[in-house]
Amino acid sequence: MALGAVRFDRMLQEAERSPALSFVAGMLTFLIGITIVLIHPWGGGWLAVIVSLIGWAALAEGLILLAAPRVLWACARPMMARAERLWGWLAVLIGIGFLAAGWCHI
Repeated sequence: MALGAVRFDRMLQEAERSPALSFVAGMLTFLIGITIVLIHPWGGGWLAVIVSLIGWAALAEGLILLAAPRVLWACARPMMARAERLWGWLAVLIGIGFLAAGWCHI
């Protein structure tokens, strides 16, 4: 789904139109962010700092989705329109990188 440009665009359009879907996405994003922030330690190297920063970013994104979803969608729409496939592949590659770094204890 994340790598199929047409399906991904339809998914974003539907999420943008639906207040309930924006709310659920905001709650999930906020909960994931707050969980990372509360559980993950800052110390322990550069990888731990990056994971903590991602947690803070998820927390902020979730709050924005809950408080002002139109603002977030207005910012996301131009980025996604230009490079939908790029964002999908980038997410996959970053995930693989974190998995490899965690597995190898870098």
